[in-house]
Amino acid sequence: MAPSPPRKRDAQATRAGLLETAGRAFAEHGYDGARIDDIAARAGVNKRMIYAYFGDKDGLYRAVLDAHLTRALAAAEPPAAGARAAPREEVETLVRRFFGFLSEHEDFVRLMGWEALSRARRGRKLLADRIAANLDPIHAVLRRGVAQGAFRADLDPRTLTMSVNALMLGYFLQRPFLEALWSTDLRAARAREAVLRDFVRLLLDGIGA
Repeated sequence: MAPSPPRKRDAQATRAGLLETAGRAFAEHGYDGARIDDIAARAGVNKRMIYAYFGDKDGLYRAVLDAHLTRALAAAEPPAAGARAAPREEVETLVRRFFGFLSEHEDFVRLMGWEALSRARRGRKLLADRIAANLDPIHAVLRRGVAQGAFRADLDPRTLTMSVNALMLGYFLQRPFLEALWSTDLRAARAREAVLRDFVRLLLDGIGA
């Protein structure tokens, strides 16, 4: 019987697998600690494939950030104009969705932590460009809430979005420490909902008119 022809490599699947593997490596070890050889070995490909798809380690890192940001920004996207609720309800929904995303994507949390500590600024422009382009709809919800009298007249949308990001990422980055400090499992559904409820109240009571 004639041997089976070699299977063609699925370029899209290979690229996606490399991004997933590299994402875990960068999240675990940071940019400097992650090694191209290790990423290739864990992904089951020759490291030349990494250079073919991403150019170099910097290109791979930026592609990882971009892929994670795409998912994160989708979770924080306000509803379309026709599906709008009251501004306070929309903000609460966005906060809850962002919290839920972070609770399920620890690699993203760690990547943001590494990036915040890094002085190299490899992904800084990508983060700034992608996030800035997606903040306008969120800021519009907040400005609508101010105009309707639901939020404080002196509310700065930029400050609120910065505060939400810092609060949420900070919590998940230090969750292992908090679990040891409080001797509790913060991943349990009841504990997670209690933390989220307090965050929602803290944020919304803080901006209420």
